[in-house]
Amino acid sequence: MTRKTAHEDSPEAAPEGMAVREVGQADLDAARRLRFEGLDRDLGRQFDPTPDAQDEDPKTIHIGAFDGDTLVGTARLYPIEDVQGYFAQLVVVDEARRGQGIGTQMMRAAEAVVQQRGGKRIYLDAIDREEVIRFYERMGYQHVSYNQNKMVVILNGRPHLKMVKELSDG
Repeated sequence: MTRKTAHEDSPEAAPEGMAVREVGQADLDAARRLRFEGLDRDLGRQFDPTPDAQDEDPKTIHIGAFDGDTLVGTARLYPIEDVQGYFAQLVVVDEARRGQGIGTQMMRAAEAVVQQRGGKRIYLDAIDREEVIRFYERMGYQHVSYNQNKMVVILNGRPHLKMVKELSDG
């Protein structure tokens, strides 16, 4: 049996009853827990419920996918003002809910909110796994290159590819 990753997503709409919206302060604890479960547990880390500076920054955008009152997906974006863009990070969907279009809907919602706030592009560092890269490419993200080489950064001991999406004006 193959395990679906957070970014294996069908392009269809999110499941019925799913709501994708900005996450308020009241839901940030659940978002931190979901990020830990989906991103940090396999690194051998212990859960730390303490918010970091970006979680508490009022300019940070938190997007959540909710099934009723249950948070099943989350993404965090913070502004990079000198390039009129935002940086997306900590994009995760609950493992049991992956492959249902939730990640796609979250990223579309994130793009809409970024545009509403005057952002012109979204940057991200995508873990260098084929299904993750394919997900973002399907969403219109492109590789950031330098001298025709894809830019790679190492985060938590894992290679990540730098990607960007230019957002349209309408």
